[in-house]
Amino acid sequence: DQGLTLDAGNPGLLRDRSAALCHLGRLEESLAAAEEGLAADPDDGLLWMAKGEALRSLGRPEQALPCYERALALDAGEPAFWHGRGAALTALGRTDEAAECEACAGSGTCRMMAAAPAGAPAG
Repeated sequence: DQGLTLDAGNPGLLRDRSAALCHLGRLEESLAAAEEGLAADPDDGLLWMAKGEALRSLGRPEQALPCYERALALDAGEPAFWHGRGAALTALGRTDEAAECEACAGSGTCRMMAAAPAGAPAG
């Protein structure tokens, strides 16, 4: 929080704050930090993942899924984005798709990477 005092809108600091708050179970605050960071840098895949993690942890996987998809549109080679998407799909009962995501996360290449969604979800 001290870094944010000096640079309140820094997307990297907000991303780190969101992750720490999510880990502490302060999920609404985590979500708010991710959204604030995305307002400053909507092309930060790690912020999209942070938002997805907060939403999924809040029991809202249907809202988390587009966040992971946006992160994948920015960097389809990042395994953490595939893991997050897979976790959201599992929570939604879409286990076949989730298994494909886990395979993508482990391989670095797969057929799903070419088809990663390009659209950004509504904030």
